[in-house]
Amino acid sequence: IANTEHNGACVFIALVLHYSMLASFTWFFIQVLHIYLWLIRQNVTITNYVRKITVLGWGELHTLRKMV
Repeated sequence: IANTEHNGACVFIALVLHYSMLASFTWFFIQVLHIYLWLIRQNVTITNYVRKITVLGWGELHTLRKMV
């Protein structure tokens, strides 16, 4: 990234790398939360569970828009 001559390309690469890192950490957190609910709290029912975790997992896009 440091050797990129164009400032726009550098910013774009930095944003993509930052978003990828945020998405990885968020999906890791979601997996840990899912395992916790599955193993420890076995009788928990959450309506629209998949939709909620998907919104949480891909919600960084909203955060990324605020950063730019």
